[in-house]
Amino acid sequence: MPAMFLVPRLLAVSSALAWASCLPALEDEGLQSCREGDSSALLQHGMASESSANFHPKHWTQHVSEEEHGRPKHEKHRKQRKHWRLHRKHRNHDWWYHQMSHMTTAEPSAVAAAEEEQDAGISGFAAAECVTQGVLTCINDKSSYWPKCDPAQAKNIVGPSGYEFGFYCTDAWAATLNQMLSDRAVNKCNDREAILKLLAQVAWETGYFSTLYQPQDGGAGQIHMIPNNWEINAKDMDGLFPKPSPSHVSLVKAQSQNFFQNAEFGWKSTAAWFKTTNRVIPGCGEDLFDQTFARQSFCILGAPSDRTEAYNIVASCLP
Repeated sequence: MPAMFLVPRLLAVSSALAWASCLPALEDEGLQSCREGDSSALLQHGMASESSANFHPKHWTQHVSEEEHGRPKHEKHRKQRKHWRLHRKHRNHDWWYHQMSHMTTAEPSAVAAAEEEQDAGISGFAAAECVTQGVLTCINDKSSYWPKCDPAQAKNIVGPSGYEFGFYCTDAWAATLNQMLSDRAVNKCNDREAILKLLAQVAWETGYFSTLYQPQDGGAGQIHMIPNNWEINAKDMDGLFPKPSPSHVSLVKAQSQNFFQNAEFGWKSTAAWFKTTNRVIPGCGEDLFDQTFARQSFCILGAPSDRTEAYNIVASCLP
């Protein structure tokens, strides 16, 4: 974990533990000893009790201020109840403090779990469900020409000759689609229009997720690429995503078209084309995720292409 994230977390944990240790002192009116940092008082009282789990450090200064100004005891209690009511109303906003206030130095696993949860948000690799697998099968079901893309479908179409068919809309493919969309390099999980255009282009290119290889010209991938572009695309994948060992380039050299038929790499290959590999098309070389559907079509085929049918089908299936 980078030091910039680790240091603030350690400070937050130690601060939360210290404040939590003082909480029972409030109930015993032991304000002064706790405020002055009396270590024996902290050890005596230990961690926060269940009744004080939602206490917040800012309320401490308010109570101390009232005591120092000599306000009547009933006035202090009235203010205290008011602060507690307000805090209960907004306590969900203090998630991090709430987590830390329930931890002790004997619970490193709890600290680690909280850090892992934060890491998921920081890293950008959380596997959010941007698109359900049902959306992919819905898209395929609406085509009466191409075969099914998942074994569970009731569809029974053979498909045209000249293609190698397979199942490319299964749960595994949906999972890696969501991983790609959620990755910080793409970051389109919550962009419906970007997802609509992406799925429409891939549906058009792959016979609605039923084929990723055409023996006639040797082209492969969700974006139909001739072999000359495979290593270029794999190198772009190495630049966009965490590089495996061996690298994407090494894998595509060893596996040929099978590399693009692997759910682990298929959607990442498409993302790399959208981001950078489209530069092999004369006049292109831009981030296609942010371009119009017509511009995407041009920078995939190298010429204008009407893909309205796929766009409309995807639009009817995508929530």
